[in-house]
Amino acid sequence: MAKRDDLHGALCTLRALGPDDLGALEKLCQAADVRRALHLQTPPTLDNLRELVLTKNKLNLWKIVPQGQAKPVGLAGYRVKCGYPFVFVRFDAGRIDIDLTQDFVLVLMHDYFKAVRVRLSEVFLSDPFMVVLPAATAEEMHGFFVDNGFDPMTDHWAVDNKEELAYAILPETYQAYYGEGVTRGDDDGESETEGDDDGEQ
Repeated sequence: MAKRDDLHGALCTLRALGPDDLGALEKLCQAADVRRALHLQTPPTLDNLRELVLTKNKLNLWKIVPQGQAKPVGLAGYRVKCGYPFVFVRFDAGRIDIDLTQDFVLVLMHDYFKAVRVRLSEVFLSDPFMVVLPAATAEEMHGFFVDNGFDPMTDHWAVDNKEELAYAILPETYQAYYGEGVTRGDDDGESETEGDDDGEQ
């Protein structure tokens, strides 16, 4: 595996992170809240990030670039092989843009089920695809999630239900809503245990 392709939504382009972006990502990951959101126990090194982002594609990240603009406004992506796959969102301004988030959540969902899930081992084929957001933001997006096949998830160990809300879509729900199945792919031979040597939880 290697650098991911750019992805395109109705309101934004997701510009894939490449080798030149890893230095900035390393600095971002010094923040404890970022590491928690990415399930990283310790600040990752450049080598850790190169493996996570570019070699194994466990951490799939893109810059959020609104249509008609050249400058990114944040990062979005999803994490795999660290419990249930889940979306990561961080806007540079701090405040989550609801419209952009709704746009790229669907783009990431389709990318996961179409392009990535088929390369994971069968142990992951029943896992839901999760989105965890601050409670106020998630409540505002409740109708969007329900309309697009997501259900509230209130019992996940990593979600603080006082501060956050999680929504998830199952593979069978994705197939029912979007008419596309999940193809079983070959195991890539990696360990499926949590807490590899790259600093993951």
